[in-house]
Amino acid sequence: MMLRRKGTAAAPKHAPEKVTQHATRGATKRAASEKPKPRKRAKAEAAFGNEQAPLLGLDVYHRDEADLRDKALGSPICIVRGLLSPTTDDEDPFALPLLRRDHGATKVKMVLQRPMSKPGWKLPPQTSALRTLGPYIDAMRRDLEENTSPDTSKPLEFAANVDTSSEDMAPQLDALKTLLPAWLLWQSDEDALRFVRQGVPGMTAPQLYLKRKGVWTGGHEENLRFSSVNCCHGPGSSRWFAVDPQHASKVRSLVKEKCQVDIYVDEGNWWPDPSWLRSYGIPVREGLQQAGDVIVLRGGTLHWVVCDDLPSVHSSWNFGVQCAETFEAALERAALNDVIRYPNIIAVRSLLLDLAAHLVSQEDTDAKLLAVCSQSAAVVARAARRDEAAIKQARLGVEGEPDGALVIRCDACGADLPVFYSRCDSCFGCQNGTPFMCVSCGLRHRRRHRDISAVAKQSISEVEALATKCASLCGAPPPDFTAPEVGKKRGAMKACPQCAKLIPNRCETCPACGGCAVRKRSSKKKKDGVPPAWTDAAAELAVAATRDPQKVVFGPQRGPRDVSAAPGLSPAAFESQTPSRAPSAGSWADLGAPPPGRESSGSWGDLGVLAEPAALSTVVPAAALPVEAALPPAYLDLAGVPAIVSPPNMRRVASEPYEPLLLDADVLRTAGPIHPLVIDDVLPVALVQTTP
Repeated sequence: MMLRRKGTAAAPKHAPEKVTQHATRGATKRAASEKPKPRKRAKAEAAFGNEQAPLLGLDVYHRDEADLRDKALGSPICIVRGLLSPTTDDEDPFALPLLRRDHGATKVKMVLQRPMSKPGWKLPPQTSALRTLGPYIDAMRRDLEENTSPDTSKPLEFAANVDTSSEDMAPQLDALKTLLPAWLLWQSDEDALRFVRQGVPGMTAPQLYLKRKGVWTGGHEENLRFSSVNCCHGPGSSRWFAVDPQHASKVRSLVKEKCQVDIYVDEGNWWPDPSWLRSYGIPVREGLQQAGDVIVLRGGTLHWVVCDDLPSVHSSWNFGVQCAETFEAALERAALNDVIRYPNIIAVRSLLLDLAAHLVSQEDTDAKLLAVCSQSAAVVARAARRDEAAIKQARLGVEGEPDGALVIRCDACGADLPVFYSRCDSCFGCQNGTPFMCVSCGLRHRRRHRDISAVAKQSISEVEALATKCASLCGAPPPDFTAPEVGKKRGAMKACPQCAKLIPNRCETCPACGGCAVRKRSSKKKKDGVPPAWTDAAAELAVAATRDPQKVVFGPQRGPRDVSAAPGLSPAAFESQTPSRAPSAGSWADLGAPPPGRESSGSWGDLGVLAEPAALSTVVPAAALPVEAALPPAYLDLAGVPAIVSPPNMRRVASEPYEPLLLDADVLRTAGPIHPLVIDDVLPVALVQTTP
């Protein structure tokens, strides 16, 4: 019950106030959401081509065939049967009950992927979650016993990259070493990857892959195009699709054009339709890997795999065939990874250095492989020379690498570190620190942390001697260590105000000295007691003489700071390369008149050159000189003005007192620091005073 004071009327009821919603970004978004959204149109798929390439099968070989090694390694992808037997006994090392008993508590990174409904070049991204392996093995056993399949309404689980480096996996590794030939094993005497200093699970050592029905692996190449082995231990099978290495570049360009997808950037996230590839003249291989089959794959072969029916257990690893083709393909893919900013999983240059040392010690006779090692070592030596120059320029101390250190790649950019690297002591123990970097990353890192030091893993002379020895063993000429390596085009550069080193124009802090690289703007106010520049005096003289060009004073009479009084004008000084720079660049006022078609007196930059006293006596536009004219214009008085110092490769003609000389690239390059940036339609011309 409401009580109110006596004699007071009740407050009238007002209509509810109308709330006006301001046109904010959120209000606009809410208002737009209330409107019926237009129906999204499905993205049109790429049309099929008019060609029809064949559908090929996988090459199949048996363990008893003659020359099995040469056949298997020479094929893009093949199946070798008879090496392994399907897993039937529960005590088999790869049987599901034994894996559940010994490794059920192991936590693995489970890949979560959508069921494959239809092929495409841009599949939904896959995610991962850390889960225990035991429940997944139980689900695989239920699929076998109850004939069930994974729920396709949920993401599929794929137990990929199960590491075998622990001692618990010794029975599985021993079984593979017992059943497989040595040329297929990892870290064997025939495996070139045994020289990798830092092991990579799944590449230099086997990993297990546990699959249920429908689990797929997207299209990809093998790591750095090294050969691969994939063993199916059963009880299920897997269907493989592949494209030979010689068609990989065509596939990439075709998919870029038709689907705007780079198959190397989105590696593992595409599943092509074989019919679509065949319609553009690209043959596709298809085959079924049954339990007990071993797939031998050349690294450059594009391939994609799906678990066909029953759950199965696979083991896989990479191996390097010790031949030139293997490392040529690896270097090519490593260079491609640098372009697309994809990290290289191993350091190929360091691997080739260790392989070259082994070949030299064994006096190997493989000329092609020795040539590849020699060329790679020469590239490393040239890069080390550049790093050494950068270290000296930055005034960093160089120390030897401690015993037992294992620094392979840059923590910042992932680059290979075969000779030099930089160490940041402040980053040790930091969660996101980069303690070991390449020289360039270390110099950039120096802006934040000053305690950067350089470390030399080996001397440059040792690398050069190794490259020369490999070249001599293969009968090739010694490599040129001074030849510059082709790299990226250098952008705009500027001089650091502190140390005068050339640095990128965008840098605000000098990577060499660490000082401020932003040049302060000088005040335009005229300071007392400072005489005006000689160009200003010449401009005043030119303004006073424009009424009568014949009275223009030109030559030594202009003052002690003009071009004729600058030092270093004699041929002897030019031959000794004595530096000489004018106090200023000079202006059109020195000519006594503005250029034709211009009202103001511009500068020498209008001609596209920077005037130097040892290079130019005077410059006039080409249009002002008729073809038959040999004398300068009448308003120019060249009495006493020294002639241009001719470069040694230029012949001086003494037939005429004055001779027009075009300033070509040779003159501009040899006459001093002149920049031949010709603009507009003005051509630099010098009037050369010759003596008979």
